Amino acid sequence: MWDTAGQERYRSLIPTYLKNAHCVIFIYDVTVASSLENVRSWFKMFVEHQQAPGIIVGNKNDLTR
Repeated sequence: MWDTAGQERYRSLIPTYLKNAHCVIFIYDVTVASSLENVRSWFKMFVEHQQAPGIIVGNKNDLTR
């Protein structure tokens, strides 16, 4: 399991992380609109490098916006 926390400095390592992945879980903060936009970018990279299933999950739904 790898957690990059969405940090750009790990972007170049993502293809290596995805090499033999069975699935990917992308988690975004529902209280921050830009968080979902960032996930879209990461998901696009994932689709370009891997054919495994992926899921996008929103977290912090219990917090007020």
